[in-house]
Amino acid sequence: MPIKRFYVLLLCWIASGVANAQITESEPTGNFGVDKTRGCAPLTVTVTDLSDPLMGGPRVYNFDYSPGDRIPVNPTNITDTTYAIPGSYLIIQVLGSQIDSVRIEVLEPRTPQFQLLNCTENRVFVDIQDDYYDLLEIDFGDGTPLEIVDTDQPSFIHQYANDDEYTVNVRGLFNVPDNSGCADSAAAFTTFAGGAFPVATLSEVEILDEASIRVAYSLPDENVSYQLQVTEEDGSTTTNYPLAPGSTELVIEQGEWNTREDYFCMVVVAVDPCEPGNSVSSNEICSIALEAIAEDLQNNLSWQTEPGLFDQYQIFRDGEVLVTSVPTNYEDIDVVCQQPYLYQIVANDGVGASRSEAISLTAISTTVPEAVPNLTAGLQDVSITLTWPETTGDIQQYYIYRRQEGAAVVRYDSVTDPDVSFPYIDSNVEVDQEYCYQISYTDECGNESVLSEEVCQRVPARAQVYFPNAFTPNGDGLNDIFLYQASLLESITFEVFNRWGELIFHTDRLDVGWDGTYNGGRAPEGTYLYLINVTDQLGNQFTQHGKFVLLNPNIR
Repeated sequence: MPIKRFYVLLLCWIASGVANAQITESEPTGNFGVDKTRGCAPLTVTVTDLSDPLMGGPRVYNFDYSPGDRIPVNPTNITDTTYAIPGSYLIIQVLGSQIDSVRIEVLEPRTPQFQLLNCTENRVFVDIQDDYYDLLEIDFGDGTPLEIVDTDQPSFIHQYANDDEYTVNVRGLFNVPDNSGCADSAAAFTTFAGGAFPVATLSEVEILDEASIRVAYSLPDENVSYQLQVTEEDGSTTTNYPLAPGSTELVIEQGEWNTREDYFCMVVVAVDPCEPGNSVSSNEICSIALEAIAEDLQNNLSWQTEPGLFDQYQIFRDGEVLVTSVPTNYEDIDVVCQQPYLYQIVANDGVGASRSEAISLTAISTTVPEAVPNLTAGLQDVSITLTWPETTGDIQQYYIYRRQEGAAVVRYDSVTDPDVSFPYIDSNVEVDQEYCYQISYTDECGNESVLSEEVCQRVPARAQVYFPNAFTPNGDGLNDIFLYQASLLESITFEVFNRWGELIFHTDRLDVGWDGTYNGGRAPEGTYLYLINVTDQLGNQFTQHGKFVLLNPNIR
């Protein structure tokens, strides 16, 4: 139809009232057809008018109509279009007041999924793994006719006439007339006439944790099906794990495993999928189940694996070889308590290696330290003081145990060694009560010592003042001053009288005593009297008196 006439008819069609109408998708009425309704992008679709020729008006098409849009939307009299982007499209035809529609599915041209596996006797096992296409078209590259196989068919075998290298082409197809846009894939493949399959090499087995094993291997042929075969130590259970072509390691995780108590033996099997009896295995490596236990200043290692598989074992500590051992146990006595060590057992049979789990173990000591000697208790104001000699070694902490009258012993306090100061002062005491103490300490290994002997101290209800019964002010530096010993004193008046009642010394200063002089000279030997008037820190006031003797031997 000439373009000018088309637009004249289109204007008439718009004026007829169909313009700006809305349509919804419905079953096709048959007024037009398409050469294909489904295919891979880019997909070219051609429409054919099938309506009654007697129906007047232009045949107008929209190749990407969205239901609900008003008409016209991009109308055209062109009868074909190419869809470059995968998706679902609705083609509509408007003919007078009649509207017809057909839906088109444009699919992504994905690479078909399949695997070619070698068999003996020049056969190839085709493992179809595709769930996208309806069909696969396979050209085996040997001049035989193309094979069309349904993707619902899981696998089949193709026989080659000779052992040679072939290029296999596979193209994905849908159940539609035209699959020109769909993707294909090519794979180079060398057949295998006979003899032993290419054998894999198992190079390392390593325990990662209690339920995980890392396996390293090499697979010589990408077109051979390889499986890792894992057998538990008692032979009761064997599990197969497919290995991806070209892969070099696999980490297996099994929650029910206990790799510290059980070992597992492994081989890589080259499987003949056409005749499983032709399968061949690699070298065998068994895992090493390592147990590590810390005892008194020694770390004990023991391990198990398949007997006779390895001649000797290397024991690694902190990444370095500690020793090479033939027995499957070792006692590491060169350890320091509280120090962590990382152990691993490695064995090698000349082809592959087995590595146990790397286990961290902290050394311990169970030796109980001796008690602190010579604990003493005293009074300082309304507090009890504790002193003890410094203990040799790396002391982490002291513990103070206290027992009050009528109560049980309790761990009362703790002091970290760098912060300890002597004397230790306990101010949380009550007057007229006796308190008993013991101390212990923890050493650098975390062991608590034996408790010290118990010492007790009573907190008096009032100040206690004690005087000597004699003194010798002869200048020898020993017992030259007549002075009391006391606690809890707030204030004091201290006086000394001779036998005739004369006052020869007086002070109201704390901790000041009589030096044995009177009127600028030495007082004569003899008996004297003292008198004190005391106010203590508890608010008590009292008087105390007594006799004492002044001696002057060898006055200097």
